[in-house]
Amino acid sequence: MKLKRRIFSVFAFALAASANSFAHAETSYTSLITFGDSLTDGGSYSSNVIAGSGGLLPSGIHYRFTTNFLDGSARTWAEYLAASMGLQLEPNTIDGVFNLSGSAGTNYAQGGAQVTVDPGLSSAPGAPARSVEKQIDAFLAVNPQLHSSQLFVLWAGANDLFHANPSAHGVDIATAAVDLAGQIQRLKSAGATYIVVNGLPNLGQTPLYSNTFINNLLSSGDPALAAAASTLFNTTLKQSISGKNVIYVDTAKLLGAVVADPVRFGFNPVAGTVPYGLYVANNGSLIYPPGDTTCLTHVLTSLVDPREKAFANSFIFTDPIHPTDAAHALFGQAVFGVLRAVDQKATTLFETSYAIRQQGIDLEPRLSAAALLKGDGMNGELRHVGDNQFWFGGSLGGYQHNSTQLDPDYSANTEAGSVGVDRMITSDALLGAAFSYSMGHSTFGNDVETYDSRLSLATLYGTAFLARHLYVNASLQYGDLSLRNIQRTVALGATSITSSGSTAGTYKAARIGLGYENSYGSWSCNPSISLTAARTLIKGYTESDTPVSLAYGDAEYNSNIVTFAISCRMNGSKDRWLPAIRLGVDHDLDQSPMTVGIGPDNSLIATLPIDKPMRTFYNASVGVQRIMNAGTVSISLAGSAGSDFTDRSYMLSARYTIPF
Repeated sequence: MKLKRRIFSVFAFALAASANSFAHAETSYTSLITFGDSLTDGGSYSSNVIAGSGGLLPSGIHYRFTTNFLDGSARTWAEYLAASMGLQLEPNTIDGVFNLSGSAGTNYAQGGAQVTVDPGLSSAPGAPARSVEKQIDAFLAVNPQLHSSQLFVLWAGANDLFHANPSAHGVDIATAAVDLAGQIQRLKSAGATYIVVNGLPNLGQTPLYSNTFINNLLSSGDPALAAAASTLFNTTLKQSISGKNVIYVDTAKLLGAVVADPVRFGFNPVAGTVPYGLYVANNGSLIYPPGDTTCLTHVLTSLVDPREKAFANSFIFTDPIHPTDAAHALFGQAVFGVLRAVDQKATTLFETSYAIRQQGIDLEPRLSAAALLKGDGMNGELRHVGDNQFWFGGSLGGYQHNSTQLDPDYSANTEAGSVGVDRMITSDALLGAAFSYSMGHSTFGNDVETYDSRLSLATLYGTAFLARHLYVNASLQYGDLSLRNIQRTVALGATSITSSGSTAGTYKAARIGLGYENSYGSWSCNPSISLTAARTLIKGYTESDTPVSLAYGDAEYNSNIVTFAISCRMNGSKDRWLPAIRLGVDHDLDQSPMTVGIGPDNSLIATLPIDKPMRTFYNASVGVQRIMNAGTVSISLAGSAGSDFTDRSYMLSARYTIPF
């Protein structure tokens, strides 16, 4: 009796400690910090532009290098990205001197900036075009220690290409790419975990080079050379960041697709720029006359009546080099799609492991003391040596995961079947084997991503009495996982693009447990504790080639789960339906993050740590069993949820056990 009370006390203490002290972890970004040039500048020069106009330009809006609408509604790609993530992104504005006050924004990009050269291209009084290096200097001066909830994005290099020395063109471009990788390393060294860098689009496809009239007017040069220079920069950059676990976004592939088929993305069938200087009001008159095409004048101080937004946004470019507001939205959606893909792969990894654990509850009766007793413990008599029991069953399950900052809602439905056999190998021990096969279909949000899953799982298990009432159990599991018909969809302007793929994976687990069973009136109850070490691996794969397709490296989830549970069942005569109940708490002792690999292709995979959405789960199951001469029928309904119910599942199962 003392031993019984002691075990119940230990179980109650462990259960309470788990419920009160175990907290789940969840990855989310609290801030977005950007560095770059006019493609990212969200209005750093606005104050000086307004002041320099002598009151002619409206105040209260940010002046960007895009289609500046009078209502201030135009955005850069980074601002569209921030909005998709629910984050603020304000420009770090220039007020004669660089503003480092507490109210300064986290968008440090400045029009005209080069990577390390100061001053940058087309700098002017009040518009210093400070390099990415100086931008990062300013940020680190007030933020010396970085953390994993910050997302850093860089997009630079175009002005270095424009400014390259004709006699050393290739050297200057390659140097700029290496220098940009060096700036990325500075952020990594300061503690940055998540960094995105955009490659250069094909500058040969901008109107500066591709539009014959503009090219002749400005003597821009050969589009093929501009394309080659862009490729050289991107190739050098990718080589320089290889192994640094930085997410690289291929903007050249996206722009190429848009230029090749503008109508598909919602643009004018003639790919190109808004007619030069024709920023028109509703009455057709010019708001501001066309100026030159440098980065710091014409586009920055030209405005569009909001009533002409549809017209202006029907073009890809707002001037010879800058995208329109609508084109910026595409780039923002593309980068958001990459970040979302990281989260979706992590969710797939986590939910797969979660589903396997949930299905494992169906094995619990064979790992309990009742499996060692005749009639599932109805009379307390041990099965004799050599006694065999065959069992089979099936289950239907459902899983849900609430939306996060990047992920839409996740849901899955599964169907599983299992068979097993065990044999009493001694007077107080059994050894068994089981096999299960499950099929599932998973969906993120409104078909943002869907896939089908298949799992074949083999299990060896054993249960034995150590002493009267006290028993031990153990199991080994190996599973082959298949993810098929993976369809990932990214919305891009007027269209949506779907990339497809398939992959495989494995699940391995080892468990050891201890339990104590005794009778209390007409009920038998047993508290138990177990430890399960598991590893889920989803192999890398490459999606079908689309403008936004990605490659994935291996994704891995390791866990060491301690489970505290108490199971009770009613004892009674044969041919009666008898109730049973189980309550449990699972907690993952492994604090290491999951890992997910992603990149533009399999030669440049960034392996990223992703916090586990949660590490504590609560389980409950209720059921009935009917013991007959021919065997035992069991039916149960099990449910599981995380500590805040962001993850939850159910499983309805039935099993039939036959002695032979």
